[in-house]
Amino acid sequence: MSEILYLDLAGGISGDMLLAALLHSGVPRDLVEGELALLPLRGYRMTAGPEKRGGLEGWRVSVEVEKEEHPHRRWTEIRALIEQSGVDERAKTLALRVFSRLARAEAAVHGTPVESVEFHEVGAVDSIVDIVACSVAVSYISPRAVLCATPVLGSGTAKSTHGTIPLPAPAAIELLKDVPLRVSGARGETVTPTGAAFVAEMAHVVRETPAMRITATGTGFGSRKGRGSGLLRVFRGEPYDTAQEGEDIVVEATVDDMNPQMVPRVVEMLLAAGAHDAFVSPVVMKKGRPGFSLCAVVPRESLSPAAQIILSETTTIGLRYRTTNRVRLDRRIETQDTRYGPVAIKVASVGDHVFNASPEYEDCVLAAERSEVPLKEVYAAAIEAYRRKHENEGSS
Repeated sequence: MSEILYLDLAGGISGDMLLAALLHSGVPRDLVEGELALLPLRGYRMTAGPEKRGGLEGWRVSVEVEKEEHPHRRWTEIRALIEQSGVDERAKTLALRVFSRLARAEAAVHGTPVESVEFHEVGAVDSIVDIVACSVAVSYISPRAVLCATPVLGSGTAKSTHGTIPLPAPAAIELLKDVPLRVSGARGETVTPTGAAFVAEMAHVVRETPAMRITATGTGFGSRKGRGSGLLRVFRGEPYDTAQEGEDIVVEATVDDMNPQMVPRVVEMLLAAGAHDAFVSPVVMKKGRPGFSLCAVVPRESLSPAAQIILSETTTIGLRYRTTNRVRLDRRIETQDTRYGPVAIKVASVGDHVFNASPEYEDCVLAAERSEVPLKEVYAAAIEAYRRKHENEGSS
């Protein structure tokens, strides 16, 4: 089972912090240095190793540049440098995507064509090393998903090649335009453009730490020092679900003046429109009136269709919705032969561990009608046949 990589961004993120955290989590340093040696890039020395801050153990990475005659590099030059290297193809692809995002962000901020973008701080040797090295480390882990906490950007000002710029850095804001984020009153740069590019390119922001069995952690320190700053943690682990983890929208409406005969149609329409689940619960409303609460759990892209169905098909004059996290077991259908005929079994599992195995109701009804036996006998026969089959497989 491939693992989840979760980035805890409480202390910010930069390229060197991400690399340090990934190395601390168990990515082989020799592997990263070996891939970096395949870049046609010289005149630098990367140091990486343990460091302790505030009682916490972690790693710190720094890149010392001997002499850089051309600190300003065009995006086309950087792209060719990486493309022509012997770096692992997966890592090379990720590094190029990250730099491409940076180029587009810089072009938007400075009002220039992408191909004419010149990188300054980001284009320096140390940043090229950070991005390629991080890409190598992520490719080594090869996570099925990269998740992260909401980025929190600092404020104030910082010096750059263009002079004093406001924080959050314009390029970081441009990179995170479509990403949930917060801007805090913390002074200084907490999220660098390089860190923002990695978040935007490979991570999905979640509200809470994902449901996972943690197998490795890593802490990376940056150049900033201070309470809660310059520290990035990564968690690696096995997901509790193998297919679907993320966020859903819960849509609710309460109704006390509608013919209940119409309710099943509304539920069916919501399910047909993409709802993961839809159900009705009895409630007592104002003045003691009996009514019902209609609830639909939908992916974000189905919020508008679900709201339209509820508002048009029921007598409610409003609805509520909220975001919620979900963890769903992987599900598959197995057809099981029984003495009453074939019956589909819905199996819910994590990897090889089965949590539930349930016969499909409609198949059981058809088998019961064909064999003229009680439904409960078909159901029991299907469960027993499934259990025997898998016991025999386990003993063989």
